[in-house]
Amino acid sequence: MKIRNSTRKIAKGDFEVQLKAKGKDEIADLMNDISSMAEQLKGYSDSRQQFLSNVSHDLRTL
Repeated sequence: MKIRNSTRKIAKGDFEVQLKAKGKDEIADLMNDISSMAEQLKGYSDSRQQFLSNVSHDLRTL
């Protein structure tokens, strides 16, 4: 249930997801991979926002 809710949040653009995995089975690996993916997507989203902000500023100051 927790994994499903987290992946739904990610799909909606909420990358502030942290899954804490217990154990060393396939589900724990999946939870760690989902958390890693969310962190990377957050980084991409932040970079994209910064890029758009810079472009917008440059266009206003031309």
